[in-house]
Amino acid sequence: MSPDRLLVETARSVLVEHQSPASLVKADVAGWNQAAWNALVNLGFQWMSVPVAAGGAGGSVADMLAVVTLTGASAPAVPLADSGLLAGWLLSEAGWPLPRGPVAVIPPRSARGLTMSLSQGRLTIDGSAPSVPWASISEQVLLLTSSPDGVIGHPCLVRLDPRALEIQPHRNLAGEARDLVITHNLAVGKADVVDVGCHVTPAELERRGALARSASLVGAIGRVRDMTIAYASEREQFGRPIARFQAVAHSLALIAEHAEEARLATEAAAILYDHSSLDAAAVAKIVTGDAATLVAARAHQVHAGVGMTEEYQLHRHTRSLWAWSAEYGTADEWTARVGRDLLPTAPSALWSRFTDRASVAEVDTPPAEVTANA
Repeated sequence: MSPDRLLVETARSVLVEHQSPASLVKADVAGWNQAAWNALVNLGFQWMSVPVAAGGAGGSVADMLAVVTLTGASAPAVPLADSGLLAGWLLSEAGWPLPRGPVAVIPPRSARGLTMSLSQGRLTIDGSAPSVPWASISEQVLLLTSSPDGVIGHPCLVRLDPRALEIQPHRNLAGEARDLVITHNLAVGKADVVDVGCHVTPAELERRGALARSASLVGAIGRVRDMTIAYASEREQFGRPIARFQAVAHSLALIAEHAEEARLATEAAAILYDHSSLDAAAVAKIVTGDAATLVAARAHQVHAGVGMTEEYQLHRHTRSLWAWSAEYGTADEWTARVGRDLLPTAPSALWSRFTDRASVAEVDTPPAEVTANA
């Protein structure tokens, strides 16, 4: 199912109101754009892809990712992807109510610094988790982990109160909150620990996180593309726009090519999620990560010195490209994972792994184009 166009246009109109230079500077200081978040929450965007039975709007993953793409283009610094696509999924699986405010999810690789133990049937957590998105501004912090001592046998979801944690504020390259969460032998009540079943795993959380970051990257890549084309068309040298010089035109073509590849890979991953013999989310993160590296480099080459100035907005979007490319697995890491997944496949079956369409017969319409300009 393709994203709902009315939904996308509504989100676009909301975000336009909160991407002025003054709003973005204020967000840089705070680590997030609270005004943009409140506007999205008032319209129910944060729980858009959560099932109706769990208190959400019952939208599709493609709907949510289309809006996340817009936030990536406008750079409002809102926790929509992490709260909506990741935390919303976990909360609905646990049967816990959905709060109004942001919910932070500790990424699986950050959770490696935490140790868990059981004492008299009570879970205790100790250690630290670095680079936790939005922890310092969230109402809840969620941890998905294997049960201690294998007592439960399945992954369990732990709900943590930020007031019981030591949270040290940190930022990523994009200026967004990526905080250090420290627990000091924190005892967790039984009501805050739920067995979520064998299908809700840290590996699945990693995949969803990769897909969410891919959508953000698509938005930022599209914005950088448009800024670069506009600049090259207006900036004149030797009596003509620099876009007409062969070297610059070549860079513009490469930027446009990689932007389109990233968009198609991510939109396809949203539709093929759980319906493909290949890991669609992994492929999306590989393509968007590679595109982000090239687009950022070529855009700064075309802009030259002006692209590095504080007043010009290019740096805001290229910093986002570098930051999001590294979160929830780099392109190289996902390439290695896909390679390991394909290694056991017999040579005669490789082609069918890449071209199998039987599992997506239910998809009756192609992905609709979602313009990245917010």
